[in-house]
Amino acid sequence: MILQDRKGKKVEAFTFGGDLRIESEEMLTACFLTSPAPILVLIGTSSIPMLLAEETEIIFAERRADWEADRSTFKDRLTAADPFTLYCICLEALKEKFDRYPSRGDEFIQQFVHFINIEIKTLHELKKWPVSLPTIAEIL
Repeated sequence: MILQDRKGKKVEAFTFGGDLRIESEEMLTACFLTSPAPILVLIGTSSIPMLLAEETEIIFAERRADWEADRSTFKDRLTAADPFTLYCICLEALKEKFDRYPSRGDEFIQQFVHFINIEIKTLHELKKWPVSLPTIAEIL
């Protein structure tokens, strides 16, 4: 998602989905994006939100490749997915990925893995983690 004002200032963000409401008046247009999943503001090239967005895009690209013969079905499934469930599925997939391929010595990747583990643990503790989490293939 890219927001740009009349002066050319841009803000980039990544979202797992949500509801967009646009209100427009004479001199003002306001966009309101609400989502049960985090909206990641993408600042810099080496940040946890940027890496989470990039890794999620890889997951989506892998699933989109499986739907190459029917791209509209992939888009429909992505649009229909619950944003929070999709976020949790991606966290779980990334946890599994980085557990399989540990990054010894890369401090930034270690911080990213720590973030994923803490996020999953916190969602469990807050009883927000889905009781039954589908696989990414079941959703997309």
